[in-house]
Amino acid sequence: MADPNHILASPGADEWLRKKIDIVELEIYDWKQKTWNHLKDRRFFLGMNNYYWELDPTNPWSATATQRYEKRLGVREKSRVSERDALVYVATDGQVVGMAWQKYGGTKIMKSCWCSMNPQYGGKV
Repeated sequence: MADPNHILASPGADEWLRKKIDIVELEIYDWKQKTWNHLKDRRFFLGMNNYYWELDPTNPWSATATQRYEKRLGVREKSRVSERDALVYVATDGQVVGMAWQKYGGTKIMKSCWCSMNPQYGGKV
């Protein structure tokens, strides 16, 4: 079975559903020093397998994410950085078998969409 949290490079057309994914920063507990360490400038999302996956720092919306930390004692979310639309692939048996970022997932509306809904403006916004 495929990894249910693998960020795929290109989604197919039919069996994909849109899902909101919180992008968060984490803190990891240092048991020796008894302090929480903030993982600054690193972004994660919680996968379906209860692990936090780290986004690629140079190309977060198309590069493959890396499984890093299990959601358990000693790992906590420090802050919610943003929210993205992801496409979740669901197999015919109902199992989630993959994920991909939706192209323009953080964009609310594109100019071409706006113009197609408002032809009285002559295609100019």
